[in-house]
Amino acid sequence: MNAVRCAGLIKPYSAVIVMLSLVQVSDLAASESEGSKALRLANGLSGRTLNIYDGVSRKERPTCARLFQALRSKSPAVHYVDPVIKTDDPNHPKLVHYNECTNYGGPRSAETFSALSLNIGTHNFRLYRLELDGNADNGPEEYIYGEEPRFSAEPLASYERVDLIRCQRGDGAAVSPERPIKSQRDRGVNALIKFETDHFIISFNEDLWSLHAWKYVLPEGYFHPAATCYWRPNNQ
Repeated sequence: MNAVRCAGLIKPYSAVIVMLSLVQVSDLAASESEGSKALRLANGLSGRTLNIYDGVSRKERPTCARLFQALRSKSPAVHYVDPVIKTDDPNHPKLVHYNECTNYGGPRSAETFSALSLNIGTHNFRLYRLELDGNADNGPEEYIYGEEPRFSAEPLASYERVDLIRCQRGDGAAVSPERPIKSQRDRGVNALIKFETDHFIISFNEDLWSLHAWKYVLPEGYFHPAATCYWRPNNQ
């Protein structure tokens, strides 16, 4: 699902990127840095034995095993990608362009991208902007992280790919929330990382003691919809 290709609109897309990149925003007073999550992951993964799930493909198992050990040992081989924007406010000035999609006059309009608070979450927004597909001509790929979508029966969080020009959402991953509104404690550790030559979305659920990793797949150009690597305790 490569919904964000927009090669014919490089110039306006680039102009928006430059404008949004002028200021990096962080208005979460006690927000945890991406890099500091390495310690929480190392402590969590060292506190209990987790086994790789039987359904993980044989081809991916060696990479999964190396990734697990790297996370467990707080290895510098794991690079945590920093977001360019962090905010609890879906109407933050630096996200206004994404919320303008509610007024998009194109054929997809709000069915595919309405307000962030409806589609992606209500708080703990993070915008990541990085080159993933190796094609500099179409600009960097963008993913927004948000927590607890309004219509979810259980607190959830997700990484969603966004297309500012076409007002479309694309690939991503549903993960465990870090700061669910209904809980006073952190439930998850979520990050976008680079390990070896690949990028992953990772999610560690501290309640269920499970760890998932979704790999960005080339040349298709998306995070695989099913977790590439999955670990859980012995008794599950």
